[in-house]
Amino acid sequence: MRAAVGLAAPLVLAAALVLVAAPGLYPWLKVLHVVAVIGWIGGMLAVLYLFVWHARAGEGSPQAQLLSALEGQILQRIVNPAMVITWSVGLWLAWDGAWFSSGWLQAKIAVVVVLSAVHGWVVRAARTFAAGADGRGAQFYVVANLAGALLAITAVILAVVKPM
Repeated sequence: MRAAVGLAAPLVLAAALVLVAAPGLYPWLKVLHVVAVIGWIGGMLAVLYLFVWHARAGEGSPQAQLLSALEGQILQRIVNPAMVITWSVGLWLAWDGAWFSSGWLQAKIAVVVVLSAVHGWVVRAARTFAAGADGRGAQFYVVANLAGALLAITAVILAVVKPM
């Protein structure tokens, strides 16, 4: 149910923006989009970094319990809402700017879809950690963090340089 709401919410919010957005709102919504992206990606990378420490902590240890609580709070209060805002406002910006036929935006959307899949995996991994199971070592999460950062950098390059 949470996944369905998470997938539907950006589309509903983007549609609402199409209906109510006033002229001249584009630059302010672009600012909101950038801030939301920072919260989404920064928070997701922070949780991945916490996973490194979590994997090193003993199962059931006080450190593991604290890390689970931190991971859950960051995801629930920052990362999840920021992703919804990122998608909602981003879709509106693409619509209002008539960017959907641009190659750079199509490539960026593909990268953001992959980042969204990573987001889903991070949420699932946080639940697995909270249940006291892991199965992956700290090094795995170091590599996952690097991969997430590279995907985010790719999206930024596509949005700023617009190479296609």
